[in-house]
Amino acid sequence: MGQTASTDNTARLWDVASGKELHVLWHEEGVNSAEFAPDGKTVVTASDDRTARLWPCEVCRPIDEIATRLHKAIGRDLTDEERRQYGVPDWVQAAKE
Repeated sequence: MGQTASTDNTARLWDVASGKELHVLWHEEGVNSAEFAPDGKTVVTASDDRTARLWPCEVCRPIDEIATRLHKAIGRDLTDEERRQYGVPDWVQAAKE
C-alpha cells in the first residue's frame, strides 16, 4: 500500500500494484504529509488545518487527532521539544525516519 498527500484537503491510500485508490482521508485544509506508522497499520497525516490525525488503515477514520499550537501543521520533523510540547507520540516521529 502507498500513500499520497495533497493540497486538495486529502491524503489517499493506494494499492501500489494495481494503482487503485483504496481510501480517501479528509482534512479541512491541504494535507502536507501522510506517513505510515512503524506498525504499518496506522497512517499519520498533517494538515494546514493545524491538526495531525491518526487513521487505522482498516477503517480509515481518525482514531486520534493531535491539535497543535503551530500556525500551520508542518511537513518537517518536529523537534524533541515540539513533540513534548504538543503531545505527539514518539512513534509519529519514527514513522518519518
